[in-house]
Amino acid sequence: MTNKIEEVILNSLIELNEELENNPLGSPSKETQLYGGGGALDSMALVSFITDLEEIISEKFDKDIEEEVKFLKRKTIYRLF
Repeated sequence: MTNKIEEVILNSLIELNEELENNPLGSPSKETQLYGGGGALDSMALVSFITDLEEIISEKFDKDIEEEVKFLKRKTIYRLF
């Protein structure tokens, strides 16, 4: 499953790179730094990537990311009361 998710992420990065001007990601790989010092994406491109990725994962793996996050928040031992 991990390999499939990595493949989806990498393919999403490749598609995003094609959409952006000047191919800021070069040839995306698992080591590509997306954000922060030396990162290739600005905040808007990063948000776009994450929302696109959520949609693709929901479709490919039949998972609702928002529901998964809600579930994890309910189950975490770190939540505040």
